Amino acid sequence: MNDSQHDYIGSVNTGKDLSTEIYMFKIDRLSKIADVFFSDFNSLFILDSKIKLYHADKISNDRFAILPVYINEKAKSLDKVYELYSYFYQNIIPNTVVIGVGGGSLLDLVGFTTKTVSGNIPLLFVPTTLSSMLSPFIRGRFLINFDRKKDFLSVRGSPSITVLDPSFIRTQDAYSLTQDCLLALSTGLTCEASFYHFVENTLSMGITNWSDDLLKELLIQNLWLRIKSRKDIFVGEKIAEVIQTASNLMIRYSKALGLGIIIESNIAVNYGFLDESIYKRIKKVITSILKLEKLPIDIQSLYQILNYSDEITNSSTFKIPILIKFGQTIEIPISAESIIETVKHLFFEGLHS
Repeated sequence: MNDSQHDYIGSVNTGKDLSTEIYMFKIDRLSKIADVFFSDFNSLFILDSKIKLYHADKISNDRFAILPVYINEKAKSLDKVYELYSYFYQNIIPNTVVIGVGGGSLLDLVGFTTKTVSGNIPLLFVPTTLSSMLSPFIRGRFLINFDRKKDFLSVRGSPSITVLDPSFIRTQDAYSLTQDCLLALSTGLTCEASFYHFVENTLSMGITNWSDDLLKELLIQNLWLRIKSRKDIFVGEKIAEVIQTASNLMIRYSKALGLGIIIESNIAVNYGFLDESIYKRIKKVITSILKLEKLPIDIQSLYQILNYSDEITNSSTFKIPILIKFGQTIEIPISAESIIETVKHLFFEGLHS
């Protein structure tokens, strides 16, 4: 392989005995991925069904088995896992590599299935949305929803190789693309002030003005900050998980993360850790992205989810990274009551209060 044609970003340790090799280059045809990295393997492609609609030019099915899968957060379930088990049973032979092409939900589905079928099947992942290029492939776990509970089941694992091709996101709609930047915003809030300001400035430019070089810088900076920080959870993530479960997985993750950042930052102000002027600046940026007047959350459902978590963990508190200032957090236990009171305030007063 010629590294001048295929930019090698690095090898990332994602857990004990786990790592993923990361490359970045433009993919003309998906079949080339197999030729470059696994030329001696039988290749099995699992694609988000939208790839065939928006990137038909990249698909060549003359030599490889390709399975299009309809996938979203709600479809990231055991039912889909069982469907893939059946497909794997019929199509996997010795020396098979599974190549997943899609967003974060597809990575979880394919990764969970591959790992629980056999720990020896290599997985190559090509993320196709901005959110899936920003973090999920380095967390060291594949997560599946169960009984409408967000990420209830998990198995350790990472793709053997991840290939980033920013050209995929050029077909992503502007609204969801802008929302996906909230993952990078969370990285900046948690890890480094200068990166937060970089993301904030990038958003103010408007996505039509994002160059390929800017996208590459955004992806690489975000990746290395998340790797360097070694944090288990970032600002907004804990509440985002609760919000998605309370919505029966109807709220998109990026939107739930934005709401989670606002709620957790408001809690930080209430506890006296964060200056209110910083909170208002963060909230202004996020509300301009989400374009919401009120929280789209059912308070009763949220209350039930928090109480359910209490029963499972036998604890009435949640460890949340509380923002102190841009790029600096402290992890402290927050009571379920504090979370509910904050949500009630934002729900009844509105996000622009």
